[in-house]
Amino acid sequence: MDGKIYVTTESGAWKVKRIANNPNVEFAVCTQRGKVTEQTFGGTARILDSVEQASVIAAKKRRYITFRLIHLVKKDQVAVEIIPNA
Repeated sequence: MDGKIYVTTESGAWKVKRIANNPNVEFAVCTQRGKVTEQTFGGTARILDSVEQASVIAAKKRRYITFRLIHLVKKDQVAVEIIPNA
């Protein structure tokens, strides 16, 4: 999607509150447990509105079977769009 990164997280997560206050972020490829495995990058993040969020949630449900199960239990997910710095 035009070089943008889309992630989901719980709506009450600290990172959601931080992005609302400061949209500058750092991100990196990491293991499932969060161990960084490659170089970090900077970017700008924003919390998507409910219409935009619906397409991200639907795409993750199509791609990841485990996300379908997680979304059954945790419906308070929000989607975040990250635009990497050039």
